[in-house]
Amino acid sequence: MSGAARMRRSRQRRKDGGALVTIDLDAASIARLTALGWLPVDRHRDCGAISAAFVAFVRHGLGVGEWLARPPRPLAAPEHQATLGEVLAAAIARRRSAAS
Repeated sequence: MSGAARMRRSRQRRKDGGALVTIDLDAASIARLTALGWLPVDRHRDCGAISAAFVAFVRHGLGVGEWLARPPRPLAAPEHQATLGEVLAAAIARRRSAAS
């Protein structure tokens, strides 16, 4: 993609109120996306697939999007599936315990 095209996309994103965010997912987070059914097992090293799965997971948790309303194929029993809030709370707790 050319620099001009990237700039057009960036301006359009800002105009639409969006933001481009870079995240760092560890292996445990990627494994959890797979276990919850958001990421196919054979795509666990594909950055594009991981990104799409994470965006779909977050959009599901926030209740936005139409075709992203639920995981494509849950692999865990419903009682073992964590909500977005539970996953984020666990991540925050791990971060706090690592900092102390």
